[in-house]
Amino acid sequence: MKETKKYIYQQIKDQQLSVDKSKVILKEIKQASVKKHKDIAVIGMAGRFPGASNLDEYWNNLLNEVDCIGDFPEGRQKGVEGFIQKGVPDPLQKITYEKGGYLEQIDQFDSGYFKISNKESEMMDPIQRLLLTTVMESIEDAGYGGSRMVSSRTGVFIGRDHTVGNMYTHLLDQTDELALTGSYTGILSSRISYFLDLKGPSIVLDSACSSGLLAIHDACQAIRNNECDMAIAGGVCLVFFPMKNPAFGLVESKLQLLKPFDKQADGTLWGEGIGSLLLKPLDKAIEDRDPIHAVIKGSAVNNDGRSNGLTAPNALAQEELFTQAWINAEIAPETIGFYEAHGTGTVLGDPIEVQSLSNAFRKYTSKKQFCGIGSVKSNIGHLAAASGIASVMKAILSLKHQKLVSTLHFDDPNPFIDFVGSPIYMVNKLQEWKRVQEDIPLRAGISSFGFSGTNLHLVLEEAPVSNKQDQASRPYHVFTVSAKEKTVLLEWVSRYLHHIQHTGDVQLADLCYTAATGRGHYAYRLALIVRDIQELQEKLHRLANEPPIMGQSGDGIYYGEFKIVPESKKDKSTGETTESGLNLLHEQARAALAAYSGQNIQAVSDICRLYVQGAEIDWEVWYQPGGYRRIPLPVYPFQRTSFWPQADHSPRSRTLLSSSSEGLPGRKVLETYQQSVYEVELRVEEQWLLREHRMMGYSIVPATGLIEWARQIGRSHVGNVAFGLQDFRFINPLIVGEREGHQVHTLVEQQDSQLRLQIASRAIPGNAGSNNEWSLNAEGKIIPFKHAGAARVDIQQLLEDNEWEQFEPDFDSIAGDTAFGPRWNNIQQLSQSNDRVLVHVKLGERYAEDFSAYGYHPALLDTGLNAVTMFILRDLYLPFSFKKFTFYDSMPDSFYSYLCRREAGGDNKETISYDISLFDEQGNVFAEVENYTLKKVSAAMVTKDLFHQLHWVKEPRQAAGRNMTDGAVLLFGDERGRAGELIRLLAARGAEVIRVHHGGKYRQEQDSSYTVGNEEGDYQRLFADLQGRNVSRIIHSYALDAGGEAAGPGNLQALQAFQAKSIQSLFYTVKSLVQAKYKQEIDLVLLGQYGFEITGHEEALEPCQTAFFNLGKAVAAEYPNVSCRSIDLDGQTEWTAILEEIEDGQDVYQVAYRGNERYVQEFGRYTGEWVQSGQPPELQEDGLYLITGGTGGIGLETARYLSSRNKICLGLLSRGGLNETDGKQSRRMEILKEIERSGSRVMVCPCDVTDEQKLAASLAKLRETFGPVKGVIHAAGIAGSGFLFTKSWPDFSRVTKPKIEGTYLLHNLIEEPLDFFMMFSSVATLEGSPGQGDYIVANGYLDGFAHYLRRQGVRGTTLNWAAWEEVGMAVDYGAVTGSGICKPLKTHEALAAVGQAIAMDCSQVMIGSLNLDMLEAVQEGSFLRIEDGLIRRPGVPKTAVHDTFPFTITGRADGNYNEIEQALSRIWAETMHLPSVNIYSSFLDIGGDSLIATQLLRKLEIEFPGILDLPDLFTYSSVAELSGYIMQQRDRQQVKPAESAAADRSPASGDSLDVQLQSIMNQLTSDEQTVEDLVELLSQRRNRIDE
Repeated sequence: MKETKKYIYQQIKDQQLSVDKSKVILKEIKQASVKKHKDIAVIGMAGRFPGASNLDEYWNNLLNEVDCIGDFPEGRQKGVEGFIQKGVPDPLQKITYEKGGYLEQIDQFDSGYFKISNKESEMMDPIQRLLLTTVMESIEDAGYGGSRMVSSRTGVFIGRDHTVGNMYTHLLDQTDELALTGSYTGILSSRISYFLDLKGPSIVLDSACSSGLLAIHDACQAIRNNECDMAIAGGVCLVFFPMKNPAFGLVESKLQLLKPFDKQADGTLWGEGIGSLLLKPLDKAIEDRDPIHAVIKGSAVNNDGRSNGLTAPNALAQEELFTQAWINAEIAPETIGFYEAHGTGTVLGDPIEVQSLSNAFRKYTSKKQFCGIGSVKSNIGHLAAASGIASVMKAILSLKHQKLVSTLHFDDPNPFIDFVGSPIYMVNKLQEWKRVQEDIPLRAGISSFGFSGTNLHLVLEEAPVSNKQDQASRPYHVFTVSAKEKTVLLEWVSRYLHHIQHTGDVQLADLCYTAATGRGHYAYRLALIVRDIQELQEKLHRLANEPPIMGQSGDGIYYGEFKIVPESKKDKSTGETTESGLNLLHEQARAALAAYSGQNIQAVSDICRLYVQGAEIDWEVWYQPGGYRRIPLPVYPFQRTSFWPQADHSPRSRTLLSSSSEGLPGRKVLETYQQSVYEVELRVEEQWLLREHRMMGYSIVPATGLIEWARQIGRSHVGNVAFGLQDFRFINPLIVGEREGHQVHTLVEQQDSQLRLQIASRAIPGNAGSNNEWSLNAEGKIIPFKHAGAARVDIQQLLEDNEWEQFEPDFDSIAGDTAFGPRWNNIQQLSQSNDRVLVHVKLGERYAEDFSAYGYHPALLDTGLNAVTMFILRDLYLPFSFKKFTFYDSMPDSFYSYLCRREAGGDNKETISYDISLFDEQGNVFAEVENYTLKKVSAAMVTKDLFHQLHWVKEPRQAAGRNMTDGAVLLFGDERGRAGELIRLLAARGAEVIRVHHGGKYRQEQDSSYTVGNEEGDYQRLFADLQGRNVSRIIHSYALDAGGEAAGPGNLQALQAFQAKSIQSLFYTVKSLVQAKYKQEIDLVLLGQYGFEITGHEEALEPCQTAFFNLGKAVAAEYPNVSCRSIDLDGQTEWTAILEEIEDGQDVYQVAYRGNERYVQEFGRYTGEWVQSGQPPELQEDGLYLITGGTGGIGLETARYLSSRNKICLGLLSRGGLNETDGKQSRRMEILKEIERSGSRVMVCPCDVTDEQKLAASLAKLRETFGPVKGVIHAAGIAGSGFLFTKSWPDFSRVTKPKIEGTYLLHNLIEEPLDFFMMFSSVATLEGSPGQGDYIVANGYLDGFAHYLRRQGVRGTTLNWAAWEEVGMAVDYGAVTGSGICKPLKTHEALAAVGQAIAMDCSQVMIGSLNLDMLEAVQEGSFLRIEDGLIRRPGVPKTAVHDTFPFTITGRADGNYNEIEQALSRIWAETMHLPSVNIYSSFLDIGGDSLIATQLLRKLEIEFPGILDLPDLFTYSSVAELSGYIMQQRDRQQVKPAESAAADRSPASGDSLDVQLQSIMNQLTSDEQTVEDLVELLSQRRNRIDE
């Protein structure tokens, strides 16, 4: 380029080229020379890999050819005992840990540094903890520690492979909110963004093994696209539970050696690791004088597409990947001197990778053996998502040190790889790496190929040589070290000393500049004044041996500690300062910096002294003028505190069960004439046969277990004589409940030459609530016979049959609440051809010893006989009987089961029968089954355990002795309406009643009479004016006079008016109550009428009343000082009974009165009629069925289900129609096509169901196309979130409208008779979850509307759904946690329940599998009365859990703490697991956040009722501040009753306010009152004067 420019200048000089023309040419040359893909610099990096806690150790291991693959560390084995207990179905099975590349420890974390409480740290997945730590190390490595990156446009891109799921969560209490944030995958990158307040994109990526390299690629692209200025890219992989996974058997090494590109290579081994890079545009990094480890020239990503198999590599795709990456990098491929391969040591992958790379090189050069190849996996194993990061870091270190390290275990090349004739040679020994041409930098390529088919290649270049700039000369330098603990500071001093001693040519100015500007400055501070590197080394050595003391300032060594305490703290210890004191230090430091000339030693000393006292020093200003470089230095030595949950129980013995301990049929307990009885005891926790086989929600002995039972009986009675079972029937399932024993008897009776056998069972007597009656489970005969030799099957001929259709066994797809353990995961192949089924099964090697207890393994036999009903038959069938089961020989661990369907006689659709042959892999038949019959299980049976219901039961009121005169009663109601009689009764009992009428706008009519309108401001003024009136009870009765016709036809305005007087009014009431900071305990009673159908004789039903009552549940859940109850009335009950209910209210949320009878709601099992037929729901062929929310996840699945039942017409309504911008277009279109392929027709209508005109137009269009509507499923909805006091009414109603007004409009606009009108509600209406008020109200309306519809002759049904696990709103918002009263539902379970619900005749059912512990918690919260026996399992006593946590209190020199401080400290320690509580430490600084605040408030409300609310924990954030506030509030509560007794009931006059003002002024000096109290009183005084 220089020669070209020189030539052009010469042409201009010789007047051969005009100046203007030359400018055009030079501009084109400049544009052509601009690189299309911006180079990216790696300015910081950190990592932990097997055998290496940092990158220095990592490089050392590579240099010294250390094989870091070994046994699972002993120190970590104890930590996985909890996994063994919770995650492994058989706790008595021997555990063998796989060899691999493991990190030595994964439990250690510095919670204090990251301001995360001990409790939350324990709840955090170690992946989150280690990633957070490693990222911070990479940031400090770049010199960007402290606050340099805070609030910057930095992106975070993290690669993680989710194949094994989140194992750590199995150790945690899933009911704790912190378990969600600690383990939720999407938070992995966001946790980093949150801690540093980063504003760039924050993304977690999963492309399997290539995830880490994909994170780097996407991070570079984001920088190039100007989406961020810098980016953090990382990858992480941890192996919590390193047991053999049969799924990876084909790719794992049997030799337990990872031998990339070697002749003996037979697979890979797994490892762990974590790495982080900080990336920045190269030009910007050079300009900012950042340390540059290497340069990313370019990268490319592609996918295999359709290849030889989903997980098989595609050679052509890899070849195209290389060429595209080189094009993007804009380099000549022959300049690449080293290639770090994916190189997993697999037979298929390695040769393909080398061939693809060779082919790509040959497109550009004919050179041979110019590029070395290697794979770090030979040292550390395959790190899955972190493997690409490990490879990149190896390549960067090789570039920096200019050495190529060897690949281990390479003896002879793979015969399918031609190294000699290719551009590639194997690096199998350490060698120097020098430039081939001096002007061409060293370059390396790195590849990562995902199991997913996603491939990455990246081109690296060595870092450019930095040009040293002239640095300002100064006689003195200041070296700083700062940490959050003194022990950490001293450790850092030692690391700095070691670094200086072992690193040559360290520039003192750069070192001090980086330490000051590139590291954080915390409470423990050290500053050294030095003139040269030798003096620094000497002082560090002295400090390492003699730690500094507080206030030290001699000989150029300054050390200090400081702590910020409240201004109110009088007895400050050494080092304690206040915010104002610290601000003064900051000002002094700024002045000292401004005056500093660079030469005055006294000025340097002053700055050091201010710094160690806590002053904020702008070190960038100190080091002006610039010229200094950031250099790699030791990073913050994080504390290593272990955080790991304790296992629930001590570990069991891991020895295998012997045949005698679990062996069937047990011991012989009786032998008489021709009769024997055997007995065995079964328990779920002791027998894998039960634990691994759950059907319809129960642990059930599989039918094949009973067969093996009978076989062993036969063998014990007839010896070695061949025999069979005959006329065998399965009568009742043998179900064993959790934590209860079952006694099983096997009765054997001799009858001539055969044996009659019966198996019967009962719950062990003594289990409370258990049924101890005997139940017959199975019966049959044992028949000896002469063995004439079994037949053989020509397996080859059978397998070559072209008619076989392959099936993929998916246990999750089995209908009903089913779960199978790993022994059932044994199907190798499943095929069907017409009426024949062929199953190949093989028991996993780890279960081989099971055959010592079972001759015919029940799990193998179950899949062999019953895979047809599990995976092929459309409906669920269960074993019913067989004519004959003949045993010829023992069962091998791998065999075929060949089923031939018998022709059914007549019209029988309830049973299916097969003849079955079982034969080994050589074709030898070892058993035959004749007429094996399966019986269809009805849809009702499949879903029965999921259906629950609310019942109303009579329950007389029991007096609780409450006093009506304890405070004023604030009553929202009208004495001219239904509440009039209540007002009169209250007054007669001497209660002070403050009446609030509903009218036009706010006004005070009398001392105890107010009016409010529909504006929030009216309620705010009301509660402001009622301050000091000692309101202890609020009765909200507007709904009594709102009318009972809001749901009727043509009354949308009436519906909205009803909402305003009930739901909206209550919303404003609660919100204003909180904003006015009412701290006293308040009893809130909601009165309404006919919200529920109880007797069936109600005069009317009003769904809005139901919604109104539901809002109260959210109120009670969110505000501990508000005790909320609801009473649903009729028109006949006497008011005296209602008043008694209000006064003596029981601990139950919802009560109803009908004809003076009292009813309470009870949650229990569904007791209605079941539809026993297995037939699908009756849907009219070509009938139009409407689904709102029809293009959402649940709506689409429901549509697909209905279309599979009949050829129907579907109208799918949704706000966005087909143009939803949710990234699910392809899935949506695929389902719609599937519906149409089934023969059904579908139309999608974009329509907001709350818009009457658009809804009417959509219905008209659908009717015109398909005819009249036959059925409706109203599934539309919007997710709600946020506490009531944070919402506006528009926010609230945005969530409620689709379900309230949308339901109303659907009903009014559809006049034709319907088969059903089904509404999708939620279990949230039963739970009363905090932050879900709007959603609870919306769904509560649906709960009431179904009953209303039935009064109108419409077959209305509301389904209160548990969360759907795979699709729907809960999935979209990451709320599928399993922490509610119900466990999440699989889609197939939910759809089966939809069909059953359509066929059933019921108004409302709750659908979900109960989470009994959470249900019990809801009952204890008094929202729900639970049916007897539903929660506590028989014989299982309720256990109480108490938080106890040893701790100490610090902060005050004399060690004296008042009772409130001690109580608060105890609650702090218990909630956040703190061993020590400093009363002046901020709640936020020790890891507090909104979730922990909520948990704290629950405990604080018990200790200090009615004083605190949620915002107070953030306003008064330390124990000392909160204690002072609580004392203040208590004093105020004591003062106010005395003032109230002295004053009359009129509004406070100016004089009385002046008296209060003077009182507060007097108390301000003694800290008994605050300035806030003064401002509040002055505000009241101004308002009174204005009025």
